[in-house]
Order: sequence, then structure tokens, then C-alpha cells
Amino acid sequence: MEEEIDVRKKLTREQKQISHDISSMGYFGLDLIRLEHANVKNIKKLNEQELQGKNKSSWHDQYKDSAWIFVGGLPYNLTEGDVIAIFSQYGEVVNINLIRDKDTGKQKGYGFLCYEDQRSTILAVDNFNGIKILGRVIRVDHVSNYKAPKDSKNIDEETRNLRKEGCAPKKG
Repeated sequence: MEEEIDVRKKLTREQKQISHDISSMGYFGLDLIRLEHANVKNIKKLNEQELQGKNKSSWHDQYKDSAWIFVGGLPYNLTEGDVIAIFSQYGEVVNINLIRDKDTGKQKGYGFLCYEDQRSTILAVDNFNGIKILGRVIRVDHVSNYKAPKDSKNIDEETRNLRKEGCAPKKG
């Protein structure tokens, strides 16, 4: 007759603490780990499709000349850094414009974000549209003709060049 062993009794104090820490991480922890796993799988799938030439036409194709996305429904207390940290899971963010109230300077809950390449926009739209961040459901969609705000005296040379050249994928 087999003897049942309660595995929980065998866990060390450190293992119990790690288990507790992981289960209490919430969106920026455990869910982020799940998103990372899904991200890797999606990138591998896209790479395989491109290598095999099976890149089927999709609704994303009409936005192939733009690496900008619209992000709406953002929690008002998120900063540009917070949004970049979240969205950088799917590629390098090279520009962001969170819309702010002109009088108060407070974020209005939406903005525009540009990735280094257009493939990242597809991943972001497919994986982030409809998720909850801090209790708010966000909307993420492609943008075809977004132009970044005009220059101000407070921007650096790199940002000025990005705005001048645009944020579309480079044609090779």
C-alpha cells in the first residue's frame, strides 16, 4: 500500500516564501511572467511564418508603414516610464506621447507609442488590447498617419530626429 505524502510539509521555509511571493505578485509579477512566455511563443511563431513564406495577409497589413499604436483607457497615474516598461515586452519603444491636460498637466488616460519596428505593433495590438492594468481595461490599436507633436525647446537631438524622420519602419 502506497503511503501518501503531503508535499506541502516537505517544503522548506524559503520555498514557501518564494511560492507566496510569486502568488502575490499580481499583474506586474506572475501575469508578467505569463505575458513573457506568450511573447516568446508569438515571436517564434512569427519568425517561423516569415521563414516559411506563409505570412498570410491579415488586417494588420494595412498598417505596415506605421510603427505607431494608440493606447487608451490607461490609468491616470501611469507615467511615460510605466507605459514604456509595460509595452517594451513586445519590442523597443522609441517614442511615446501621453496626452496631458494643458492646464493641469495631468495625463488624460490615452496616448501614442512608437516601436522600433512594425512587427512589435502587431504583437502589442494582439496581446494588450482588452487587458486590465490597475483595474482599467485598455484599448490598443494601430495608427496609420500619426505625427508626433512639433518640436519644443525641451527635447533632445535624438527625439528631434525621430520626429523629423517619422516612426515608420525603415525600407531596406
